[in-house]
Amino acid sequence: MLDAPRGRRRRCFPTCGVKQRTSCCEEMGASVSRAIRNFNLESRAEREISKMKPSPAPRHPSTKSLLREQMSRYPEIKGEIARKDDKLLSLLKDVYVDSKDPVSSVQVMCVLIQQISNLTFFVLEENDRETCVW
Repeated sequence: MLDAPRGRRRRCFPTCGVKQRTSCCEEMGASVSRAIRNFNLESRAEREISKMKPSPAPRHPSTKSLLREQMSRYPEIKGEIARKDDKLLSLLKDVYVDSKDPVSSVQVMCVLIQQISNLTFFVLEENDRETCVW
């Protein structure tokens, strides 16, 4: 009784006289899991946001002296690192990425089957009919 097909009414317990689409246990489980999932949500989100950001890995001792030497030799580098370049920012704002998923093999197979079926008569297997969207 509990494994009834979708859309058919069923009893929540074998002894229960009420027939319904979902069992009482399923609805209760959903509401309990929703309450647990949403419990203290705002403070958990605030805690995640306020966590300390990871610090960069320590530099190798051999490069520390080279970096100090270069910074003392060229003090304008420090300003260049901190300065925002308006031209680069405007170029970055103009970037638009259009991403498309690759064509799946099932879609290719369906197109091939459709093209072949237009040319000649043949019988499709049952599993091919279910996977293709005509």
